[in-house]
Amino acid sequence: MVVGKWASRSYLSGAVAGDPASHERASLGDRIGWEPVIMLGSVILILTGLSAGLSPDVLPISVALFLLGLGWNFCYVGGSALQTDQLSTAEQSRMQGANDLFVGFASAIRGLGSRFVFAAVGYQTMGIIGAAFAIFPLAFVPNEVISIGSNVTSFFLPDS
Repeated sequence: MVVGKWASRSYLSGAVAGDPASHERASLGDRIGWEPVIMLGSVILILTGLSAGLSPDVLPISVALFLLGLGWNFCYVGGSALQTDQLSTAEQSRMQGANDLFVGFASAIRGLGSRFVFAAVGYQTMGIIGAAFAIFPLAFVPNEVISIGSNVTSFFLPDS
């Protein structure tokens, strides 16, 4: 029960703390673009999957779950913002609803299926499988996004 509470708190704090759309000045996506936000989320998810099974102790699992929430949030919010930017106002609500429905179904299937994968291969291998799936969004990142250079530094350095 105690580990379950720590796990929930760690994941949710990562998901809430990493909201790239809730910044005081300008959102991370507005400053560097939503594609780099998705790329950063994918990299965080890959690191999470690779590090999740390193130790059964509460602290490493809590850190991994925090990073899971953070990476998921960057990918989800970035993808939703990209989708909204590409659609007309009339299409936005219908497509966002369809997207949310798809994500809900995919999450349910993943939730139900993960217990079988866990039983068959274990926690560490399941993390590696998750890291492999997190590589998928990187395949769709345009080449110009990889060299974002000044846009990233302009987010972290104040305007002068």
